[in-house]
Amino acid sequence: MDMNLYAMERQVAVKLAEARALSARDRLIASLRASDRGSRSSLVAGALWRAARGFSSLAARGGERPVATPTSR
Repeated sequence: MDMNLYAMERQVAVKLAEARALSARDRLIASLRASDRGSRSSLVAGALWRAARGFSSLAARGGERPVATPTSR
């Protein structure tokens, strides 16, 4: 076998392995970013839901806030 041909085949194999590794890395990062967006939106939705419940309970009490009582020591 010609050594130049062997060296060329090895270079192609190495370049192909590098390209596959970079592609896998890019897919992993993209999937992490997509799941991160989903978790942020669910956190925001949860916070909005809690705020809406708080405002609705405040409206149900007629807008009165509970009075804080001093504590004795």
